[in-house]
Amino acid sequence: MKYLFSILMMLSLIIIACDKQEPSKYFGSNVALSFSKKLLNNGLILSWEQQNNNSFVEYIVTKNSKSTPAFKRILDIDSGTILSRSSIATNVIDSTIAFSAYYRLYVVFESQLIASEEIFHQVDNYVLSGTDLKQVLVDSRKGNLYVLYINGSAELLNFLNLKLIKFFPKNSFPGFGTCSLGYDKSGNTEIYVPDSTLIKFLDGDDLSIKNKVFNTYSNSIVKNTATDENSNIFFTDGTGFIVGGFSKYDAKTKSVIRFNFCECSNEGIIISKDGKRGLVGSFSEKLNQFTLNSKNDVIDFAEAQDIVSWRSNKLFVLSNKDQTMICGNFGTIFTGRFEAQKNLSNEVEGYVQSTFDQDENFIYAIGNSNRAIYKFENKLGYRKVASIPLKFYPNHIFVQSTYAYVIESVVDPNTGVKSSIIEKISI
Repeated sequence: MKYLFSILMMLSLIIIACDKQEPSKYFGSNVALSFSKKLLNNGLILSWEQQNNNSFVEYIVTKNSKSTPAFKRILDIDSGTILSRSSIATNVIDSTIAFSAYYRLYVVFESQLIASEEIFHQVDNYVLSGTDLKQVLVDSRKGNLYVLYINGSAELLNFLNLKLIKFFPKNSFPGFGTCSLGYDKSGNTEIYVPDSTLIKFLDGDDLSIKNKVFNTYSNSIVKNTATDENSNIFFTDGTGFIVGGFSKYDAKTKSVIRFNFCECSNEGIIISKDGKRGLVGSFSEKLNQFTLNSKNDVIDFAEAQDIVSWRSNKLFVLSNKDQTMICGNFGTIFTGRFEAQKNLSNEVEGYVQSTFDQDENFIYAIGNSNRAIYKFENKLGYRKVASIPLKFYPNHIFVQSTYAYVIESVVDPNTGVKSSIIEKISI
């Protein structure tokens, strides 16, 4: 009888032990968990069902750039991949969805770790190869975009479908001058690159040198270039700091024409689409506006009353169909002969840049503080009519058809690496 009692006690202990260890069969992903995603304006929301088990401890959501197997122990989960960890929340918003990612939910119990299936989210952004952007050239005829970097490399992509066409290595674009884009008589894309005392004509497909134009006026270093819709090239040079003026390479006559119309220092230059109006300026001088006729005569000239520092060409834009000019760090709108109308920065927090739509009926400005595009009427009053949220911090914008394309800066929270992406927004 004594032995029988001992055997019964041992069997009872074995059954209890087995019952306590039974949950271990749920390690990994043997149990289906409800885990879903939904895209919002401010990011991606990941949701799951609440657990009411008394042994529940917490929820862990991981985010990885590559597909990874489900882990069986919490210690195996890389802390750098944890997006959220909570014992209460049943959802989390990932507001940094610049890159495609894999998400997984882990539900932690006192003696269990249950993993969901992975959720994959494909983003529609284009991730650029670098962050040190020098300039952006838009080929509106072919739907292509050239992104030029400070180290002389460049990226050619189709902005309609945000697909890479070709990457050009370092030193493809020498020097620090502003390049411009145009077309030869057959409609082939060309890029005009200032290089010492000449301008190189590069083939838009492979960047091979097609032609060279020397600065015949003074044999001085060419500083910056700008083109009109007829591929005439306007450029400034080293003599601009002494005698002012600028030059024009006429695409039809193949000749260089010099304009000396002011006692001013010129380095930067922009030109209207039709080539009739332009702006010249420098870091520390007053802006000068000029108007040309069909015979290349300067028929009008105006000087700004105050200094507007010319730190980047992207801070200056001219309207083709009226007298609107947007200039400088504050996005000052001028009309006519430098009559200031409005500072866009007063309504665009962290003002970065602005541009016109193709019909020039509206102005689109970007601001860093609220990460948004702001839409203004391009007529007296310049009323703000809309704002469009952006995913990240904008630093460049251009508009084609019914879309705005914005280059934005983002830091990957998993790696801490800074990247630049292109976001395509319907306007």
